[in-house]
Order: sequence, then C-alpha cells, then structure tokens
Amino acid sequence: MSPDLLSDLRDIHEPVAPGFWPPAPGWWLVFGLGVVTLVLAALLARRWQRHRAALRTPYVAAERHVRLAARQHAAGEIDTRSLADQVSDVLKRVLVRVEQREGASTAAGDAWARVLAERFPQPELAGLGKALGNARFRPRFDADSTSLATTAIDALQRAARERTALVRPAVRVVRRVVAVASATMAKQAAKLQRLRRA
Repeated sequence: MSPDLLSDLRDIHEPVAPGFWPPAPGWWLVFGLGVVTLVLAALLARRWQRHRAALRTPYVAAERHVRLAARQHAAGEIDTRSLADQVSDVLKRVLVRVEQREGASTAAGDAWARVLAERFPQPELAGLGKALGNARFRPRFDADSTSLATTAIDALQRAARERTALVRPAVRVVRRVVAVASATMAKQAAKLQRLRRA
C-alpha cells in the first residue's frame, strides 16, 4: 500500500452523542400517561367538588333562612315565638326533604323535640329540641333568641359537614393520585437530565 493512501485516512473519532430531542418512545409514553392522569384527576376533582357543593346547597339555603329570621328578630319585625317557629320550620324542611328522616314530617311538640335530639345529640345542641318542642306553644315563651338562632346555625353547619364527609375520602384519593403522578414525572425528568449530562 502506498504511503499516500494512508495519509488520506482520518483518525479514529467517537460518534456524536445522541441529542435531547427527540426523546425516545418510552419518554413519550411516560409523558402521555402523565398528561392523561392529570386530566382525569382534574376532571374527577371537579366532579367531586360539584357533587359536594350540591350536597351542601340545601344546608346553606337553610342557614340563610335562619340568619334572615334572626335579623328580622333583631330589627323587631318578629317576636321570639315567630323566630322559633321559623327555625323549627327550616329544620323540619331539612330533616324531611333533604335527609328524609322517618317520623320528622309528622312530629310535633315533644315528638319533634325527640327527633331533633336524635338528629343532633351533641350536648351543645341539646337546647334546640327543648326550645322548639312544646315550650313555644305555652302562653309565656322565654327562650334566648340569640342562642336559638346560633344553635340552629351550628346544627345546620354540622349536618352539612357530616353530609359531605363521605366525599372527602374520594377527594383525598384523587389528590394522592395526582401527587404520585407528578412525583413520578419529576423522577423521570431528573433521570433524563442525568442521562443527558453523562
């Protein structure tokens, strides 16, 4: 072989390192699964939020009615007996129409007080049944109007929390799925960065 031909050969060199773009098909799959997971989690979370809001709506409306009656009583437009009647009517509507409690629709007097005591057994709400039972039908009705309204509002808020408590575990599951998916994507991105640097 002639020396001229050997001088024309190039020296051994390494091939060019693969670039960042375009990623391998596996990365496209990971990215696609992450996007699908995030979209599904967002849709489920939105659906659960709407469901939870729908469960709370009747309690919020009932609370508004009680607050309105309390403002009317404070302004002197209605007396304490009328306030008690309106609070009792609101609570009865909630227990009959929303919670569909047996016996609540026909309960009156002491039976109504027992229904309220069964539904709201908490000690701080015990005075509610006493004030809305037969006591409001006596000639002299001397209940604390402020306590009556705030106790009814507390009872409605507690009932709304109990009603929506069933939704919370599902929301927690969705949040965990989103957290795991985002953590997995972050790990994969970190691996990709390390591979690119190497």
